[in-house]
Amino acid sequence: MTAAPEAPEATADGGKAKRTFNVTLTQKRIKRPELVHLSRQLAAFLRAGISLLAALEVLRTDGETPTVRKVAGEIADDLVNGVTLTDAVDRHPKDFPLFYRRMLRSAELTGRLDDVLEQLALYLERDLEARQKVSSALMYPAVVAGMAVVVVVILTVAVLPRFEVFFASLNAKLPLPTRMLLAFSGFMGNYGLILVGVFLVLAAAVYFASRQPKGKIVRDKVFLRMPIIGPIIHLALLERFCRLLASMIRAGVGLLAALRVTGDALGNSVYGDAIEEISASLIQGTALTAAVSATGLFPSTVTQMIRVGEETGSLATQLDLSANFYASELDYKLKKLTTLVEPAVVTGVGLAVGFVAVALISAMYGIFRQVH
Repeated sequence: MTAAPEAPEATADGGKAKRTFNVTLTQKRIKRPELVHLSRQLAAFLRAGISLLAALEVLRTDGETPTVRKVAGEIADDLVNGVTLTDAVDRHPKDFPLFYRRMLRSAELTGRLDDVLEQLALYLERDLEARQKVSSALMYPAVVAGMAVVVVVILTVAVLPRFEVFFASLNAKLPLPTRMLLAFSGFMGNYGLILVGVFLVLAAAVYFASRQPKGKIVRDKVFLRMPIIGPIIHLALLERFCRLLASMIRAGVGLLAALRVTGDALGNSVYGDAIEEISASLIQGTALTAAVSATGLFPSTVTQMIRVGEETGSLATQLDLSANFYASELDYKLKKLTTLVEPAVVTGVGLAVGFVAVALISAMYGIFRQVH
């Protein structure tokens, strides 16, 4: 990141001295919920007739968190020193996403800063809701699966070895389920740490490979093609694409610039490449509807909405309608996934625990019969 240009500062003798603005980044980034609140506060202040500098000074002392107060104070200091709002915000890329800064730049040029801040708050809020729905849908199955793993580890490490010693001391003939269970326990006892080490190495290798450009493309393609997770990811990306593009167009950002920022903000290389193809087609004079349809990635619902928006001059409105539609579809899919995954996970855990119980009880019953 480059610092803003030097600004002249008056000296006591009326001459001009030069002052260098240092780029200072906050050590902790502003979280998305805090950014929503910050955007709404600034929009409310501006609509009430309070100047931007005065609003930032209020947030310097009364901001929601120390990070918000620090960032607001730094931006206020930059404004006092003659730096534009967008240049001041650009000094905090970890706190303000790229699309946020692009929309602010457009708002500063058009004089619609309060409206754009409200749009940004609304988009960030809806995006957070979508992410929270995905997290909530996966939380319960993940917790149950984690507890199942803990139970299996405790049985394998602490419980089953004692039963194995007990059964061996009796020289009893054990039933097949018990022998299978003890064999699994012995295998995990001998090679469990090795398996965990191999798993961690493979996980680390996959993680670092997915951070590379080619690895990221492979990862995104694999996720999009997964049977159950893939359609949900598609819906989430379509909703974000329509919502963000609509917000940027409504804020006055040019279509090509809006597409470029939207492609970066989605965080998916497959959709990013498709959006680059759309941009290239637009430069060559292709209509947006035809360019979107040619990628083969966007469903007919999106292309038809875009066609109507192009023909009627209401592209942002049509994209918002599409975003609302895909948000509803995403909610439905997540609920359906939850109703399918939860019973499957509970059934799997029940079968595992039941198998252990049957193996131990049948062994004890067999030993009792042999003794008597």
